[in-house]
Amino acid sequence: MTLVLLLLACARPLATAPPQGEAVYDVAVLAASGTRVISSVYSLEVSGEGAGVYTFTTLHSEGSWEEGAEAVFFDSNVPRPSDPWPLVLQHAISTVPVALRFEGGAPSAMVDEEGWKAAGLQAVNAEMVKRDLPEQARTTGLQLLDPGGVLRDLRRNFPGNPPEGAWSRAVSIAGVPARVTQTCEPQGPRRVVCRGTAQGPTEGATRLHEVDVVTDITSDGQGLVSLEHTYSGTLVLYDPGQERVLDRPIAGKRLVQRR
Repeated sequence: MTLVLLLLACARPLATAPPQGEAVYDVAVLAASGTRVISSVYSLEVSGEGAGVYTFTTLHSEGSWEEGAEAVFFDSNVPRPSDPWPLVLQHAISTVPVALRFEGGAPSAMVDEEGWKAAGLQAVNAEMVKRDLPEQARTTGLQLLDPGGVLRDLRRNFPGNPPEGAWSRAVSIAGVPARVTQTCEPQGPRRVVCRGTAQGPTEGATRLHEVDVVTDITSDGQGLVSLEHTYSGTLVLYDPGQERVLDRPIAGKRLVQRR
């Protein structure tokens, strides 16, 4: 028994990039800030091309934005005239295949930024014609053609291989730039659980207070099987209009699961 425990303690998770060949991941995201709740569910088709390159395509996406009595819903399989332009055009862009280079289990660069942006613009124009969107929607579409944003989003799903010792990385918590520092412990030969905190801005009108973060990663011989990332804490805001400080509870969860 002692030998088994020692082996488990020394084991590290396998590579956390997607597997080579074809795979599909389902991603569910939930974020709450005060009375505002945002959720999204989407499916990613991944193709491992070799040499650390993977191509991603979104097959389907849906989501909701709720605050008080207001609610907005979107489902790419059920288009409606009331669908907000940003969600419509974001989905159209996400269906364009994007090739990314991976290092250490995480996306590091887009292989062909200009080619992807050109294809994304074609998707925006096609969706505008299909939906009969007004010309001003094109500005929204151009702003969404953001290679850096694509990398940041996919790094949330594939944050990389947890290192020995402290795992520190830049993240976004409730829309606020932050840095997470965690300590990881093996829970078996192919699972690791990392616990720590997030530190936010030290200047400006927004602060993060006592934000706890847990990341649970499972892999197998092919690559990432699942990732569950959660956070909870307090967002502190200064309201210049009322000259007072507002405390807002925040919480979020991201679940990435390979089919």
